[in-house]
Amino acid sequence: LDVSFLKALFPAPNRTVPLGLAAESAKAMPGLSQGRKINDEKYTILGDPALRVGIPEVGVRFEEGGEIRFERGGIDTLHGEVVDTNGVLQSSFDGTAYVTVKGMADTLGYSFLDSVCYGVPSNPRPNKVSYLLEGPTFFRGEVDVAGGRFEAPFFVPRDTRVGTIGRVSVYVYDPGSRIDGANGTDSVTVAAEDPGPVWDDEQGPDVSFTVNGIDVRDGTSFTKSSVFRLELEDRSGINLQRNDNYYTIHLVFDRGRPIDLTPLFEYETNSYQKGGFSFQLSDFSDVFLQAGSHELALRASDNLENRTEKEFQIFVAEEGEKLAFRAPVLNYPNPFDPDKDGETQIAVDLTRSARVTLQILTHTGKKIREVEIPTAETGMSVRFEWDGRDQDGDPVANGVYFVRAVAESEDGEERTESVGKAVVLRGAR
Repeated sequence: LDVSFLKALFPAPNRTVPLGLAAESAKAMPGLSQGRKINDEKYTILGDPALRVGIPEVGVRFEEGGEIRFERGGIDTLHGEVVDTNGVLQSSFDGTAYVTVKGMADTLGYSFLDSVCYGVPSNPRPNKVSYLLEGPTFFRGEVDVAGGRFEAPFFVPRDTRVGTIGRVSVYVYDPGSRIDGANGTDSVTVAAEDPGPVWDDEQGPDVSFTVNGIDVRDGTSFTKSSVFRLELEDRSGINLQRNDNYYTIHLVFDRGRPIDLTPLFEYETNSYQKGGFSFQLSDFSDVFLQAGSHELALRASDNLENRTEKEFQIFVAEEGEKLAFRAPVLNYPNPFDPDKDGETQIAVDLTRSARVTLQILTHTGKKIREVEIPTAETGMSVRFEWDGRDQDGDPVANGVYFVRAVAESEDGEERTESVGKAVVLRGAR
């Protein structure tokens, strides 16, 4: 019935009928077996029977022809063009192509004893169902379409399997004319790498990992509703295959089960080397973290199996917790020599996001430096590098200075402060 329904839904190219009419026509098609007759009574449409399926106004043609071939371990490029129903290039189409490239699919199956034949009980007999499990993702991103044509370069992972059941899917959209289209093909072959020059890359991806707009580092605080941003860059592209937990993009809290972030990653427009995504811990229903200190590990790999791993000691705060300092204001190094150390880093860790004002005071209480940090840049951890100079840019004398941090909630209803000490000691080493 599913096949009959689809035939009735699309009776001719670029033409559809309402869902209800397609279901009625499918049931009335001649030549139905007894089993399908029985199933007719259970086959129904849940929804609006007058709804029609939208048909794209344009299509996508791959310049590689009927069969697309990629070689693993290097850069390949998918070429395409936007065409109308007659195959004519749409040179006025300027927009974006959303491209997904997948490697070799797996043919899986399972065996069972079938005790029902056409809906009627019968003697059990062996049966087997086979199906395809989609292959690993090589590339997921977008490229510009200009004059109806586009190119999507990407890196084919070195460790992917060779075979002939890969897939390419493309969706195109022109925001000016609001015309869209799509196409896909399973005629994709992944071949062994070409015996050319060795790709010189032995480094894992560069990582930018922030929460609420600031870098994640030891001592960073956040809540489950905090917004994380992960950006990765590597000349060999980012490994998106999800073959195992070792090479996926994932987080691990307290050395527990990995949280797979790979499906969230998308490349930047016109790039096969750099991309990223944002997320919240509340997006994952199986993540349960008590308030307090935790270990956090972040791992990602490139397409040549070079891996990057970063580890942090972080602090999870309760939602709605009262604004306070989690620890006194600290700075490192302390004492510090501005002429040799350059600067000392002042660390302020809060239980909640807030506006922060940092002041440097002499031992008599005179304010010589003040810096205001708005909420958008603060998150729940503040880092400020003091170079041992006052507000006018002049070097301060050796001695003990007070570092005063004042935190105020965004609505202005809560305010708290903390004071630490910084020692300037030039020429001591």
